[in-house]
This record gives sequence, C-alpha cells and structure tokens, in this order.
Amino acid sequence: MNSKHLISLAEQYVSLSNAHNLEEIMLLFSEGANYSSSFVDEKQGTVAIKSMMQKFFLSIPNVHWQTNNYQLTQPHTVRFNFEMTGTDKKSGECVSRSDIEEIEFDSQGLIRSVKVGSAIIFI
Repeated sequence: MNSKHLISLAEQYVSLSNAHNLEEIMLLFSEGANYSSSFVDEKQGTVAIKSMMQKFFLSIPNVHWQTNNYQLTQPHTVRFNFEMTGTDKKSGECVSRSDIEEIEFDSQGLIRSVKVGSAIIFI
C-alpha cells in the first residue's frame, strides 16, 4: 500500500470518529488490534477497544478531533497531530487535548495498532 492510501485510511478513521460511528470504526480494526493511550491505558482486541470507545463517546458526547500533518513514518504507520475538544457529560466542563496519534495498518489495510501521545515511542 502506498502512503496516500494509508493516509486516506487514517483520515477515514478520524472522520468516522468525529461522526461517532462506532460500528463503521470497528470495521477498520483487525481482530487482534491494540489501542494505547495515557488517557485510557491499553486495550487489546476489538471487543475491549469498542467498549472503551463506546464509554468515551458517552462521556464526551460532542467530542471532535481536528487533525493535521499526516505523514507516513514507517512502511505501514501514519502519524498525525490532533486537537480533541468536547464537553464532559458528567461535569459539564469543556475538555481539550492536543497530542500526536500513530496508526499502524496491517497488509490488508486494517488497523493493527493505535498509539496516542505518551504511548508513542520515538526512534
């Protein structure tokens, strides 16, 4: 897969996340995928990832990500910057977070790994 296609897949993941379309998001993940973030720790497998995302969307129902600077950093890995904004449902407070996200795809173009922020190890 070329870099443009992988970047397009990463953009699709963000677009579906902004639409809170959990069913379509999960179709992008391979069964054994993992998700690492200092915000939600590490989740292994699609069942755990879906449960985490479902809780996240419920806790910040208007969550939205602005992204930029998509780049291929490894043969199957796309990294980009994001700013997440929304309102915490429980407290009513605005939340905002700027960070880096990295998505690794398998040879079929499915998400193998998502790493957010401090979960990314720079080499």
